[in-house]
Amino acid sequence: MNEIFQNLIDADARARKLYEDAEAYLKNTHDTIDEQKAKFIEGYRARALERIAKVKEESGESYGETMKTIEEKYQALFDKLEGTYTENHAKWEEDLFARCIK
Repeated sequence: MNEIFQNLIDADARARKLYEDAEAYLKNTHDTIDEQKAKFIEGYRARALERIAKVKEESGESYGETMKTIEEKYQALFDKLEGTYTENHAKWEEDLFARCIK
């Protein structure tokens, strides 16, 4: 009988050790992934800043003009979208309400 208890105790000890090892491996894996992620983000950020600096340097004044054109284009799109919303928001609200109460 003692031998059975001892075998159970040994099996439990091995299971706990296996669990602890798995937990440590998981933590180590998470730490490694976090480190690699941080390195990747930093590297990506550095490359992006280099590209931005290069574009600014190469573009010079045309960069500002291009950005102004893009801003004007998106402002016009935004104004158009806002106008569509202003025209249709009441109808859209009624449609949604009607769908909700069906």
